[in-house]
Amino acid sequence: MVYNTTIWRRFDEGKACQTFKGDRGRRQYIVEMRLWEVPVSPDKPHGFKYSLAYIVKGKRAVCYDNGEGKGDHIHYYDKEAEYKFRSIDKLVKDFLRDIKEHKK
Repeated sequence: MVYNTTIWRRFDEGKACQTFKGDRGRRQYIVEMRLWEVPVSPDKPHGFKYSLAYIVKGKRAVCYDNGEGKGDHIHYYDKEAEYKFRSIDKLVKDFLRDIKEHKK
């Protein structure tokens, strides 16, 4: 199930994806949000696999993901921090908030 249809496009294979590209002055960026429904497992107890990335000038500035075996976490450039997943809506809000903070 995809929670916010204004953010996500639904694909038949249980995957949702949205990509934005922009050139804000000299600051080129990509915002990509990918989400899959997956079977519940120890590393994905909520039943979602996701990757939300904000890329600036070819470098990953902010990324929320739950890669295989790593659980829910956030990348800020080369640093990693744990992330407490609560819902898809909260995940997207947190990600967009971090992008906004990064742009300041």
